[in-house]
Amino acid sequence: MNQRSSINIYNQDCMEAMKQMSDNEFDLAIVDPPYGLNIAKNGKLKSNSKFDRGFKKDIDYGAKNWDKNIPTEEYWRELFRVSKNQIVWGGNFFLNYLGNTKCYITWYKKGKDKNHRFSPTEWAWTSFNKKPIYIDYAWIGFGYINHGEKKIHPTHKPIPVL
Repeated sequence: MNQRSSINIYNQDCMEAMKQMSDNEFDLAIVDPPYGLNIAKNGKLKSNSKFDRGFKKDIDYGAKNWDKNIPTEEYWRELFRVSKNQIVWGGNFFLNYLGNTKCYITWYKKGKDKNHRFSPTEWAWTSFNKKPIYIDYAWIGFGYINHGEKKIHPTHKPIPVL
């Protein structure tokens, strides 16, 4: 028996969208919420500043506040209501809302260049009762290791990692 899947794309605020959705509407939600680090406040990633990130040139993405705060308790309540399982990138920033898990995904992204200043790993919390998962996939999204994939957002995750 062939089972057909459909993909719906919503271009709206996630809170508005989730409030319109049924309980357990999705088998899996993969999310990458703001970590509350406020790194986009001035919109510039500089190549030669105190906070050098190893860029070859300055990049101006425009000042934003999308990463100023972490999601509210209401966000987490809605996320768990509309999805049966979850993968939450940056889960280490939201432990008060997520709790314990057996299955963290650890993505080692550093590559061979020892000079860049990004974290060499990212963690994703999962709702799965499985062994932890380790992914070794070099990716310096703003820089030069991107395997030909064009980055479209500052927190873009490469397709093979997803």
